[in-house]
Amino acid sequence: MSGWYTLTPAGPLTLGNLTPVGQNSGQVGCRWPPNGHHLAAALELPKTAQLWGPFWFYRGDLYLPMPQGVYTDAKNPLQPEQLSKGINLYRMRWDSGWCLQEAHLHTPTEVEQLGGRLLIKSQDFQQLWKAGSLKPAKLLKPLPWQTLTLSHNRRENYEVVQDGGFYAEMTVLLNPGWSILVNCLGNGAPPDRSSLGAGRTPVVIQALDPARTKNWDFLGAACAGADGAVLLTSALWSDATQKVSLPYPPGAEPMAYAAELGEPWQSWKYLASPKTGMPRSVLTPGEWSTPAGAIYRWAKQAPVQRSGPFPDRFNRHVLGYGHLWLFKETLL
Repeated sequence: MSGWYTLTPAGPLTLGNLTPVGQNSGQVGCRWPPNGHHLAAALELPKTAQLWGPFWFYRGDLYLPMPQGVYTDAKNPLQPEQLSKGINLYRMRWDSGWCLQEAHLHTPTEVEQLGGRLLIKSQDFQQLWKAGSLKPAKLLKPLPWQTLTLSHNRRENYEVVQDGGFYAEMTVLLNPGWSILVNCLGNGAPPDRSSLGAGRTPVVIQALDPARTKNWDFLGAACAGADGAVLLTSALWSDATQKVSLPYPPGAEPMAYAAELGEPWQSWKYLASPKTGMPRSVLTPGEWSTPAGAIYRWAKQAPVQRSGPFPDRFNRHVLGYGHLWLFKETLL
C-alpha cells in the first residue's frame, strides 16, 4: 500500500450530519474536506497502515492550503482572474506579534490576507516559506470546489412521504480535473473503486508513479532545531486532563500561533451496555478540529523535529490528523 494515491469522486459528496430545521424536516450540512476517518474507510486502510492527507492533486502537482499569515500587497480586493497573471506573496514574521515585512510597515500600501482562501503548489509553498516572499506567484488556485444544495422528500420504508417531509441536503462538488491526494504507508493495496460520504458517492482510486512523487518527500523530512510549523491537515487535539479541545499540540503550547476558528467534529464510538454488556454505538462528546493552514512558533524548539502527523494518544495521527510541516525561523 505504500505510495501516493488520488481519489476522484464521480459526483457531489455529502459528509455531515442531519439536523432538524422544523417539524418532520431536516437539513444535511456538508463538512469539507473529508477527514481521515472518511478517507480510511474509502481506502479500506488496514489497522497497521498510516495515512497522510488529505492534500490536493491537479495536473500532476501537489497543492496545499494557503497558510495563515500570508498576504499580498494588492491595492484592490483580489479577483480570481488576477491569479492567472500572478500576484506577489509575502508571509508575516513573529516579533512580539505577527508583523508585516519591513517594506510594508510604513507605507500606505494596503495588504490582503490570503490564509485559507487559496491552494498553493507545493514548490511555491516551500519557496515562499524559505524566502519570505514570492514575486510573482502564478501557480495559485482558488478553492476548487463548490457547494450544491439538493432537495428531496422524506422517505419511510422506501416510500416518499408527501406531507412535512422536505429535506435540504448540502453537498460539495470538486471541480473537473481535481482529485483528493493521500499518502498510504503500510502493506496491502486500496481498491480501484470505492465510495465516500453519506450517499456512497463512487470514487476512483489510482496509484501514482513513484517517479512523479519523489519531490513530495519534504512533507516528512527531518528539520533539526525546528522552532515553527505549518499545519497541513486538520487536527484533533485535546487536553489530557480536562478533555478540552486545543488549537495546538497538547503539552507543547507555542509562544504564538495563528489559526482559523475551530470546526465542530463528532464521531461514533462503541461502549458496553451497562445492562447487557453488549457493545452499543454512541456519539462522542463535541470536539473542535483546527482547520489546516494554522502556523505555530515555539520559544525554543518544536515538540518534534520531523515533519508529519503529530503523535496523538488516541492514535488519530495514524489517519493523517495534525500533519505539521516544520521550519527553522532562524535560518530563514
